[in-house]
Amino acid sequence: MDLLERQRWIDFQFRPDFLKRGDALQGLMVLGPDGKAAIPDVANLLGLGGEGQMAAYTLFKIGSNSVPALKDALTNRNERARSHAAGMLGGLHDSGSVSNLLIALKDPDVHTRIMAAQALRRFPEQANVIVPALIDSLDDPDDVFRGNVARVLTKFGAEAKPAIPKLQKMVESADSHESTTAAKALMELDFEGTLAAFTNNLESADVNVRRTSAWALMLFKAEGRPAIPFLVKCLKDPDTKVRENAAVALREIGEEPDLVVPALMENLTDPDLELRSITAIALSSFGERAKPAVPAILKLIEENKDNELTVQGLYNALVNIDPDAAAKLAGK
Repeated sequence: MDLLERQRWIDFQFRPDFLKRGDALQGLMVLGPDGKAAIPDVANLLGLGGEGQMAAYTLFKIGSNSVPALKDALTNRNERARSHAAGMLGGLHDSGSVSNLLIALKDPDVHTRIMAAQALRRFPEQANVIVPALIDSLDDPDDVFRGNVARVLTKFGAEAKPAIPKLQKMVESADSHESTTAAKALMELDFEGTLAAFTNNLESADVNVRRTSAWALMLFKAEGRPAIPFLVKCLKDPDTKVRENAAVALREIGEEPDLVVPALMENLTDPDLELRSITAIALSSFGERAKPAVPAILKLIEENKDNELTVQGLYNALVNIDPDAAAKLAGK
């Protein structure tokens, strides 16, 4: 091929096989149900790296006649074929596929497990068998899969409330992404109960529970107002991370400045530079009510001069609190 491209005497037109297969699949997509005779051949392409996803979508466009082939593909030796099949079975909404998808939740390939969980959310009418299986999947060793399962569970509404204890344990994860995902799922399943639980957890003897609960409370925004007195108390927690997370939560809630601003101001003298910086940035939510913090913020900008990201956050806080002071600093 390389030599042919260098010569200009004869114009050879070679089309790689994958392009030909792509054309065929596009044609079958247009035919839709009328292309059902091609289902076995299309199913054979599910395991290909390039055209596998396209083949799966072609089977979806052909419609319900593709369901048996997609079910068979869930037991294919090729993990791509299994994951592509699981993804499309949800879209075809064939109730008879649920049992196959429940088995796929235990597939050795994590991507197939994720696709199976995503497909199962399309069958809320079978919550009685799906929800228990999803709850069991919250014990899976893969954190990405657990996060996907947590999000899928919210699609089953009140039927998924039995998952709350395991989701609460996930919130305690040291992985902030997993903790946040679980917290959001809990908020959707039981907003008031979750707010109360996280607020109560701020007084836990377990430092990790206090850390994760303070972090999770920022997700409630202004509706987290009932937790403010408890978060203010956490600003004096012996653990630095708890104090940091409480400051972030108070910034996101952004209410009760008369109580919050003085409490945050006290932490601007903390010996930990990172905590002082996070606290100063938290004060930005309270605008000019936090003006007494301006001298400390200016000092922090100097102390963090080698940390561009922190300096930008502190400068933005200064803009919100005292635009004139920010303009004067920018003029230097």
